[in-house]
Amino acid sequence: MGESLDGYIARVAAANWIENALTITSLAGVIYGHKPTLSTSNWDGLPVIADCLRVDVEDLQLRSYPTDNAGRRAFFGVPIPRNDIDIAVRRFAPAALSISPHHRALWQLRAFPFCCETWQYLVDCCARCERIQRWHHTNGVARCDRCVEDLSAVESDVVPNELRSSLEAAVGLVHPDTARRQHSLGALPAALQHLGLAETYELLVRVAIVIQPRITPARYGTNASWNQPKSVVVEAIAAAWNMLLDWPHSLQGLMAYRLSSASTRHQDGNGGSTMRFLRLPSHEGLTRQLRDTIEQFRSSIDLDGPNSSHLGRQTLSTQDAAARLGYSTKGVADLRRQGALGTVFALHEGRAAPRYDAAEIDELAEIIVCRVSLESAAWKLGISHHGVEQLIAMQMLQTHGDCFCIPRYGAPQIAGPVLDDLIARIGSSSRSSLASEPITLRTAVGSIGGRAKPWGPIFKALLDGALPFKLDHCTGALTEQILVDHTCIRFLRSFFFEVSNYEGAKFSNVMSRRDAGEVLNLSPKSSTPLLKGMASVRGDSKAVDFPEIVRLSRIHISSREIALRLGIAPKTAFALAKEMMVPLLGPAGWCREAAERQLGLT
Repeated sequence: MGESLDGYIARVAAANWIENALTITSLAGVIYGHKPTLSTSNWDGLPVIADCLRVDVEDLQLRSYPTDNAGRRAFFGVPIPRNDIDIAVRRFAPAALSISPHHRALWQLRAFPFCCETWQYLVDCCARCERIQRWHHTNGVARCDRCVEDLSAVESDVVPNELRSSLEAAVGLVHPDTARRQHSLGALPAALQHLGLAETYELLVRVAIVIQPRITPARYGTNASWNQPKSVVVEAIAAAWNMLLDWPHSLQGLMAYRLSSASTRHQDGNGGSTMRFLRLPSHEGLTRQLRDTIEQFRSSIDLDGPNSSHLGRQTLSTQDAAARLGYSTKGVADLRRQGALGTVFALHEGRAAPRYDAAEIDELAEIIVCRVSLESAAWKLGISHHGVEQLIAMQMLQTHGDCFCIPRYGAPQIAGPVLDDLIARIGSSSRSSLASEPITLRTAVGSIGGRAKPWGPIFKALLDGALPFKLDHCTGALTEQILVDHTCIRFLRSFFFEVSNYEGAKFSNVMSRRDAGEVLNLSPKSSTPLLKGMASVRGDSKAVDFPEIVRLSRIHISSREIALRLGIAPKTAFALAKEMMVPLLGPAGWCREAAERQLGLT
């Protein structure tokens, strides 16, 4: 089953020690022995050959490739374009020849440059003499027609596993086994069930060309040899089959994705392949069924067609999207090209017209109205920017519309209601009183040094009740309203936040001078002279390097931190450190290692 006619003649000739297939094919009127023309002509002589070889003439006729009125060749009864069949070169899969030394007809199809038995890519050269295999001599299809080398020993790569199921279904459309054909047709969605095998195969190839425009000249060029790398063709065919399974949504998504990268107006972003596909209904070489199928798809995305009212409700123009987002049309178009906004492919006046999903734009418009920047959230909570990033990493806060907000505003944005909900949940955990003299949480965290403040774990302890607190409804940031027992300082210092524990979370490598002062436990008056002398980063004169600040905090300890850990006043802490001869390293404070050792800090 599935043996090619040329391969069968060559195999019989070799088995009977006939040096040239012309001895057999001449019975059908073939004149030139070096041209394998029996499969494409001289079919009137097939009964004579069938009688000579003692086989049914219908079997030989099935393996020939007669032409129809449209110029297509019938491949085991399925009409396909004549350029898609390669009869001049004898391609083969080495491992398949080891299984059975006969030439499979499927190997002659240029759209499928692989063997679906062994999943090897097809080759056409002898490894020894490097000669391209043709049908000149009858040494047997498993041997080189020049040096008689065993072709089953030729090395060949294999098709990746993830592509095989899709390719197997695609090959099924033209497989000699009728059961395989019906199985492939039956897998298609209802919108394509009316198509026949030939129409479905042609649609498959046309979609593959949209996916991989490099196939266009390979199929329609002067030589029409499908001369692209086999892996390129195979990946395109596999992807095309998957798109047929999700017809037409996957194809429309691909067209929109390619259009999003178009740098100028009216381009389809796909080298013209998308528009050539959409113009196929005017192509006379297609059957009416296939033309109608593509025309129906085209009409569904045409702003000037019968679906215009629906498209007008579901999509927006650049001008309308810009108005709803409160941004310029150029800015909106640039964000779409960057992938920050989804692209909807549509046609207008016969050209590609990028549109915007109305639901997506409406959702983003709502996010913009109530968005809160990370800096604003940090001010409202009374913590550092890094602390807000910790809360996001620990999923106590969530950002919204990142794909749009990050390119638009340069940073993630938090929805105001989400921030308000966190503050409300913390407030509901407040106690009515504390055991001893309270201090604000903002003050208490000054006892944590040598690292960035672990705001994420601290807020989690507030919500869980592990850190008792009372909420004083005064004005100011949240951490200035939260009162904790002054004896909880050692407990606060037990909290740690390790960035490496949150894979995928994003943390900035720069920080503001205000946040740097928090890490160093210095007041703005003390930290400003120090931080002004540090090099600015990323062109921001008020931003400093985060790792450098953390490094300084590991070396230095401020009088404020010493005071909180010892339970004394900062001035007393300064005098004590000086008395105990702790080295004062500079504006950032004392030597941390010496202070902890000589002052007995715990």
